[in-house]
Amino acid sequence: MIPTLDILTGPLASAEAAVFILFAAGVTAMTAFAFVLWVGWVCIKGILVLVLKLGIWPGAKRREVTSHKRHACPDPVCRAVNPEHATYCRHCGRMLSRGFHRSPEVAGA
Repeated sequence: MIPTLDILTGPLASAEAAVFILFAAGVTAMTAFAFVLWVGWVCIKGILVLVLKLGIWPGAKRREVTSHKRHACPDPVCRAVNPEHATYCRHCGRMLSRGFHRSPEVAGA
């Protein structure tokens, strides 16, 4: 009969199990710590962006929303909204009327 070595019992098996449990606990702890740091960073960054955009910060100027002029396509079926400087409709490709040609500041750029 061949002698067998049972690797699941004995002092070596329990030491390996303890090392594996400690390793798994360490990896889990480091992952949890990195996640907490990431969530904290995202929250702080979000608050700073909100404060700067709203102009709540002392001495900060509030950003003004600029409205871009847009015009509808003259085709009664299309009616896609195009920017002021557009020469052709973005949706159907139809040439826009004379009033829709490029504005001087865009044409010079």
